[in-house]
Amino acid sequence: MGKVDSENVLFIPAVDILVHRSEFLTLWHDGSVWPDQVVSDRIIYKKAKSRLDLFRIMNMVYSSLRTADMELSDAIDARLVKPDRAIAMYEQLAEFLLADTYNSRLVLYLPLELIPFDQWRTSSVELVVALRHFCDAYMQSWFSLLSQHDIRASFVDGDIPEPELRTGPLPMVCKAAHLAPFLVLRGLLYCVQVITLIMDSKDEILRNSLADAIMVISDLGELKADDLELMSNSGDKLLVNLATIIRAEYQAPKSFAVPVIHDGQWLDNLNLEVAVSLSVIYNIQEYWLANGKPEARAVWEAQREIGKLIKRYAGYIAFNLDNGHIKVTELQEFMDTCERPILLSMAINGLRIAVEDRAKMDVEYAQTMADAFASQLVRLAVNDTPEVVEALQMLRNRWSRFGLVRGGRLFPVDDEHALFEQIGQRQQLQLGSILAMIRADKQLSQHLLLAMLICGSQSLGYSNANSDFDLAVFFKPGTDIALRDYLHHSLVVILRKSKLKASVIDFWLEADGANWLLQDFEEVDTYLGDNSRASHLLSGSWFGDWLTINDLFNKLLPNYLLPGDREICRLPAKQFILSQLERNVLQYRLLHYGYSRLYPERGGISTRNSQHIDADCSFYDSGYRWLASKLFIKKLFLP
Repeated sequence: MGKVDSENVLFIPAVDILVHRSEFLTLWHDGSVWPDQVVSDRIIYKKAKSRLDLFRIMNMVYSSLRTADMELSDAIDARLVKPDRAIAMYEQLAEFLLADTYNSRLVLYLPLELIPFDQWRTSSVELVVALRHFCDAYMQSWFSLLSQHDIRASFVDGDIPEPELRTGPLPMVCKAAHLAPFLVLRGLLYCVQVITLIMDSKDEILRNSLADAIMVISDLGELKADDLELMSNSGDKLLVNLATIIRAEYQAPKSFAVPVIHDGQWLDNLNLEVAVSLSVIYNIQEYWLANGKPEARAVWEAQREIGKLIKRYAGYIAFNLDNGHIKVTELQEFMDTCERPILLSMAINGLRIAVEDRAKMDVEYAQTMADAFASQLVRLAVNDTPEVVEALQMLRNRWSRFGLVRGGRLFPVDDEHALFEQIGQRQQLQLGSILAMIRADKQLSQHLLLAMLICGSQSLGYSNANSDFDLAVFFKPGTDIALRDYLHHSLVVILRKSKLKASVIDFWLEADGANWLLQDFEEVDTYLGDNSRASHLLSGSWFGDWLTINDLFNKLLPNYLLPGDREICRLPAKQFILSQLERNVLQYRLLHYGYSRLYPERGGISTRNSQHIDADCSFYDSGYRWLASKLFIKKLFLP
């Protein structure tokens, strides 16, 4: 947060300023950007401080662990985490979970390694009491979440079709139910309780979600003969069928994927093989466009398929490199001579996966393999094609977590990627040029406030090389909506001139006495903002004129920080905004793409039936859960 040039300032998200208020009491012009009604409110201050205290204690505990998936009980036994620090964290977590109804959703994200296995023992009576308090609060919150439904794709890949493209209701899930296998394994829940919940419930979404969980509980060996007998004799069709399937699985041999063996000669023919797959993807994209699918959706789905293609071939390369079928010299030659970006992306990602797999067992051996490709990586560091830039960023970010990027040997021309809430200097200059052009435009400067909201992955720091900036602008109260097409077109022209890859959302303000509110419209338009996007006001970064941003914080934002009994989309405004903050900050795109770009996998679950609880994503990754928990505490805050 600070001055960018003579006319513009850059602010971190509004909620962050509030949570860190004690550290940022004086900003520009010796005043708080939030109004007195917020700054001087002792209840808000107390709640913000408790969140900051919890955020810091979790940071301290996390930084003491050897790896993100280390059991906290093991860390205490190894004297990496002091008992008094664990006690403080457990007590503060318990208090947080019970302090507000929405806080119970933190249970969905908390690292499961915080819950010790029931056989663990400690000599600290105070720790036993704090742990019992935390587990009671955890389970109270978990049971309360069994009545809540979420769009299932939110916890998988974020693929939620636009309303006009949906062919039926979206698949829903009770995500808390998918945590049941872990709670049974750690002794907080019994199989008979899960079975009874299914028998007693008429909620089909809950019943099906718990059925998903039972399949994984069986994989973990926690479903006993008595439990199967209870299911078979329950008279409940779902449970009877589950018991039949599980008994049949006991008799069936386990199947294993057969690895695909490739050698160096296969690399020579890779270009043609990939070209055929790409042709199929692009032909499908053309079919979608010809049949009326929106261009943005068709392009997104094609890029997703290309991403899957890269991941599949990178896996082939990694496996065969690790097992000696592809020689190091063969992959080096391929990377030196290949010019097609998608093939280079496959090679870089394949190398990354192979080195990471080695690093989990032997970091020094992995370092030797990484060093063998140093000259190839240095040469490719100046390649500016998006596929190569993205692959190298991912490699650098994830290898650095293993300590494999040392002394700038592999990437001498690039600084380490800064995680979260950082807008680069080049982008700041481009944003400044956009506002300068708006100031110079007679019509826009008359109707538009001289400040922008930066939303999405660019604001949060987990964007990739292909990511656009998601910008929002604000039209002054009283501006005639009939001017919208002309004004929006003028903005698009300015964005093109700035050469910043960006899309822009228009928020139209209306006066509410001395304050401002976002206008709602009957028209549905991707680029027309309304109250359904109000969460961006609190989660996005701010750029522009200081006085304008100060006006927005004083006249607009308090109505959404303290929404009272107002409603948005037929829900209490507080509940709606918090749910959108959760989606924007923790799920879309951190869970779906952002986390795996920055961190290697830690923990998770992989069993015969783990796909039933959507285990093939970062949701169960221990590192993701630590990060998501800290972000939940810090950013999902409406006092």
